[in-house]
Amino acid sequence: KRWDVERFAALADRLVERHGVHVVFTGQGAEERTLVRTAASLMRHPALDLCDQLDVPALTGLIADASFVVANDTSVVHLAGIVGTPVVALFGPTAPSLYGPRAPHDLVFYKQPYCSPCISNYNLKLPRCLDPVCMRAITVDEVAAGIEADLLPRAADVAAGR
Repeated sequence: KRWDVERFAALADRLVERHGVHVVFTGQGAEERTLVRTAASLMRHPALDLCDQLDVPALTGLIADASFVVANDTSVVHLAGIVGTPVVALFGPTAPSLYGPRAPHDLVFYKQPYCSPCISNYNLKLPRCLDPVCMRAITVDEVAAGIEADLLPRAADVAAGR
């Protein structure tokens, strides 16, 4: 259920360079700490690392203040939905039609190869995938293009009070 950290880093750099966005990485635990540090180290521009520093209310507040959120199929997608922050959700092993965000301003990226969704109630949500082609099929270019076309103009309007 994870997009490659190299892709998160490349997307973040592109958005910083083209649009001056501020990048914040969040997460909890040793595994996510390693992923966040790796992504930040791959970037050409600085990002704020708040991994292991936010409880749920603080994370929800950060998400509420964000112009948009880019996330794998995790709790962050659902928290963004609760507070109304646009989310760029990256789905692969699970079906966004069942678990994805529902707001009209949300962007969902999902490729459905023959094997997807491979995580469902039918297999007790136990993945057996060793080759996540569904996540690798989502490109940095298409995610960046979606954000630039749909979310950055909206963020600019909100910032301008329109």
